[in-house]
Amino acid sequence: MKVEEESEEPSEKRGEELSEEESEELSEESEEESKELSEELSEEKEHQRSLNVTTRAKSSSCSKTKQNLSQKRTQRTKGKRSSCTCRLCGKSFTCRGSLKDHMRIHTGERPFTCSHCGRGFKQSGSLTEHIRIHTGEKPYSCSQCGKSYRQKGSLGMHMRTHSEEKPFTCAQCGKSFTLKHIFNLHLKTHSTVKPFVFLQCGLKLLVRCLT
Repeated sequence: MKVEEESEEPSEKRGEELSEEESEELSEESEEESKELSEELSEEKEHQRSLNVTTRAKSSSCSKTKQNLSQKRTQRTKGKRSSCTCRLCGKSFTCRGSLKDHMRIHTGERPFTCSHCGRGFKQSGSLTEHIRIHTGEKPYSCSQCGKSYRQKGSLGMHMRTHSEEKPFTCAQCGKSFTLKHIFNLHLKTHSTVKPFVFLQCGLKLLVRCLT
């Protein structure tokens, strides 16, 4: 029995020694893991910093690019305006086509001719509206009363009769009018100028009498 007890004591000591070694290994492993985690975190922070720097650099470069583009657009617009300016009266236009149409006012050119009556026009749109006089076409109709017109502007003026809109107001008496030409006639009532004269009796009138 003594021999067996003596043989058991060194095995218990070896077990205790092994447990101490294992604990030391575990502590070393935990220290290594914590170091690895701290290194990974520092790497992530450095990477995030580099991303932020790159983003700031990109945003600054984008803002500079936008400023350059806006400056170029402004320069192009100024160049176009200067190139689309009438050399005779100084009036500016956004495109060369509008300037070309405008120049016909000075030159008197009327390249668009009516095939029905031979009348010439400066613009193709004016010729299109004129041809409707011959054809009787009235494509613009009032949705409330059904009255038709050759020109879109005429329909717009007619619609004011339904809405009772009177955009033309006299600055002297405050009276308002639906149509511009009626408003212009009214303005002459405040003027002392009477441009229309009867040849037979010399009577002067503000407006022309139709006979």
